[in-house]
Parts: sequence; C-alpha cells; structure tokens
Amino acid sequence: RRTTRTMEDDASGFTMADAPWQFRLLAFIRIPMLMFVVIPLSFGLYWVRILGSYVTWACSLFGTSTTHEQRVATVVEQLKDWNKSGRKKKLRTSRANWLSMSTRLLSNKQGCH
Repeated sequence: RRTTRTMEDDASGFTMADAPWQFRLLAFIRIPMLMFVVIPLSFGLYWVRILGSYVTWACSLFGTSTTHEQRVATVVEQLKDWNKSGRKKKLRTSRANWLSMSTRLLSNKQGCH
C-alpha cells in the first residue's frame, strides 16, 4: 500500500508544502488569532457598546433637555431678528458645505444671514 501522495492523487494538485511560507504561517496561527485576539476584542466591543447605550440613556434622563431648550431658544431669537430685519438675505444653516450631498466646490453662503 502506498502512503505518499502524489500530484495525481489530489484533484487540484495543491498541497500545503507548495504554498508560500506566508500562507502556511497564516494558516497555522488562524485559530490562536481567533481565540486570543478576535473573539476577546469583539466581546469587549460588545460590552463597550452596551455600556455606551446605558450612558446615553442615563444622560437623556438628566439635564440634556434643558440644554436643548436653550439652543432652540437661541435659534428662535435669531429667526425673530431675521424676520424683523425684513429677510433681506437668504437664511442658511451653519452646516459646512462638505457635509452636504453636493458636488459643488464653491461656497454658497456668501451674503447669507
């Protein structure tokens, strides 16, 4: 009985001995890499996200509504001033142009309120 394999025994003809050393190294360390790096990192990130969601929830309960109301009041005052001035200029947000979904490279905010 024959114990050695030849190229004719394998349909593709590929063996690990034919693979580059980098491929063999990665194939050798894939299980330890998953066990000791990927799975612990994903587990840790899962708990970081859970903790972050609890912190966000807790912050939404305490104090953020007053700051939101203050910001809304500021915007309302600015709109009232704009109305009193006769709406001479277009009303624009302070959002940066690169944040908008536009291919324009020029600024379209000159001369706006």
